[in-house]
Amino acid sequence: MGMDRLGKWLLGGRTVSPDHLRGCAVVRNEAVIEMPTEGGLVLSVPLASQGSGMLGVLAKWVKSPSERKFELEEVGTFVWSCCDGKQTFETIAKKLRERFRMNRMESEVALADFLRTLGKRNLIMLVEAKGSKKR
Repeated sequence: MGMDRLGKWLLGGRTVSPDHLRGCAVVRNEAVIEMPTEGGLVLSVPLASQGSGMLGVLAKWVKSPSERKFELEEVGTFVWSCCDGKQTFETIAKKLRERFRMNRMESEVALADFLRTLGKRNLIMLVEAKGSKKR
């Protein structure tokens, strides 16, 4: 997935340029609970309740889980630690290059794909950084 399509998807359907996406900050979902593991991290996010109607009764009857868990390995844990709302896509990609000896294309493609996955699972969102210019 190209960076322009990632940005469009994560920024609510608006088309943005790759340069604009690089300036967006990555923010974690505050409801996510982190549990360290050996060599990684498990993220737990509560699921919305099923309500009190027919679906709610059915969900309780089949003992539907109340949370969803995601296990991150070393690189994913590193990226997750960078998603503090202050660091932009570009700064996180640069840190990936430095720490894991990737080239620019590798770091940006891997990061875009990983952030898309986190976004689909409602674990993160992108926000326009202050002073970010739309292109």
